[in-house]
Amino acid sequence: SNEEKLQFSNDELKLARGAVLQVQTQLDTNEEIRRNIENELGSKKEEIETLMSENSSHLSAIEDLRSKLTDFQSWAETAQQRIADLESDKDVAEQLAETQREEKEKIETVYQESEKS
Repeated sequence: SNEEKLQFSNDELKLARGAVLQVQTQLDTNEEIRRNIENELGSKKEEIETLMSENSSHLSAIEDLRSKLTDFQSWAETAQQRIADLESDKDVAEQLAETQREEKEKIETVYQESEKS
């Protein structure tokens, strides 16, 4: 009868509505998951950009330190050369002082001998 077909159709309609609700719930869940993933990706992208910026700053600081190290090495080499020059000058001065002491002793000896005569 038509009523049985209609009743059967109503049952099918209820099942279909239930299925539609399940699919809609799953779609809503999937949309929420998609939004969460999108937010996480945005957050990770910001973290990466921050890390890249920090990395750039660190690289700049490293280059600055390398430059300072090069300057210091140059200064140290100059200082070592200056120390070597000063040590050489000191040796020359000591030799000159020794020579002058010897000359003084000779003069004093000659003077003392001349006094005796």
